[in-house]
Amino acid sequence: MDNETLRQEVSELAFGYVMSGRLSQDWLGQQLAPDQLPERFHDYSALVDLHVTLNPHIAAFAQNLRPHLRTIKTETRTEDNRSRDNIEGHIDWQQTYQQRYQETPSDRTLFITQRRTEEYDIPENLVLKKLLSVIYDTITELEDIDYGWLDERWNREASGHNEIQEFKRIYTRNVHLDRITTPSDSLPPRMIQATKSARKGFYRFAARGLEWRDKLLEGKPDALQAVFQSTVIEPSESTLFELFVLFRILEALEQRFGTTGRVRPISGSGNALAKTGTPPCYVYHNSSAKDRNLKFPQMPPPSDDILDRPHHSQQTDSEWLARSQTVHYWLESIRDQLWGSKKQTGKPDAIVFRPASAEQNRFVRDILIVEVKHSTNQETINEGIAETLRYVAYATKRTNPPEFLFPDAADEGAFGAEVHGLLVIQDYDFDTDLTEINGPIDIVQASDLQERLPSVLRDVFEAGITSPQNQSSVDG
Repeated sequence: MDNETLRQEVSELAFGYVMSGRLSQDWLGQQLAPDQLPERFHDYSALVDLHVTLNPHIAAFAQNLRPHLRTIKTETRTEDNRSRDNIEGHIDWQQTYQQRYQETPSDRTLFITQRRTEEYDIPENLVLKKLLSVIYDTITELEDIDYGWLDERWNREASGHNEIQEFKRIYTRNVHLDRITTPSDSLPPRMIQATKSARKGFYRFAARGLEWRDKLLEGKPDALQAVFQSTVIEPSESTLFELFVLFRILEALEQRFGTTGRVRPISGSGNALAKTGTPPCYVYHNSSAKDRNLKFPQMPPPSDDILDRPHHSQQTDSEWLARSQTVHYWLESIRDQLWGSKKQTGKPDAIVFRPASAEQNRFVRDILIVEVKHSTNQETINEGIAETLRYVAYATKRTNPPEFLFPDAADEGAFGAEVHGLLVIQDYDFDTDLTEINGPIDIVQASDLQERLPSVLRDVFEAGITSPQNQSSVDG
């Protein structure tokens, strides 16, 4: 799957799930926001405002604002005022005589006056002020933080021209801008649309910028693609690929569970991202599902006598296992020393989990552990295979002492009787059909994911292993 197709797929899927309320907008903001941003920008709407502020055309518009403000548009309005003795403005004698006649003809202190005022709160100015207020609020939040990509759009050289300070000075001190009310809410689309036809070009530009912001907030696919292609805050391709896999899993679950399958966001303190189906199936993203008392530890180190292990004359099965563990330990140790640590995070990229109810009297086995690798590199794919195998084999319940989720029973082994691990990789020209790979995990390419997911989920969620004992808290 090429990067252009990936961006298009993710933008359309995000619009379908996030902007329809089935997933949290703030969750999407957390996925797209660069790591170095303050937490406030993990909010989706704040991230949109950042993207708007850093747009090169909008930044240039804000930095060259002063000449436009000299030609700002106003409307003249005439107000009729009733006064006695203290006269302000022009006397409307016709109205004055008429009013005196109707009330008290002999009262010569009564006057109807007209005063002309300049009105700044007209549609064009409100559109302009709204866009500028978004820029001002965003840039104020970032100005004291050292971000190189911010300087690409807003020059902050101490010895030179500080464009952020200059814009803030104009925004707060310009007499014309000060007389325009700052809209607190979104402006009506019809006002923005009308301003796009204004005579002055800077009003038309402001309207287009605000319209684009609204499209981003609504999550329109074409606008989201623009965010994904941003040269400043562009999310990594691996992040987009991970989102693509997650959305495809949700799509397959909805299709599987039919009328009860609509994805619903999770509220409260749980770790799950969403749930679907009845009884509910929970979907976790980049989480160890701690609220389900699950844990995915790394392989424990071998015993302390690893360097002093005696050489046995009889190479028993247990000795072969011990040597295998020793080789694995030193492989990881030497590799980390050479290339740096690449240890597992303990958080699979996704977990699909359906707890068994107490009435089923069954140990939980309805779980699919998903690892995602946006790569066609053989070493990276092999690393993904190893990680997926470890996640399934080392999955434990948070008990004391810990118990393996799949306790290596005689009829199923350390990986369970069914396939509970899924590795999704980028498209690769394999000589072997991946559906024919025999092993305890499934491997699926991006282009085959939509087709193969239904059978993967069916194998996990239709197979049930009865276990009258060891009912665990993960079954709740």
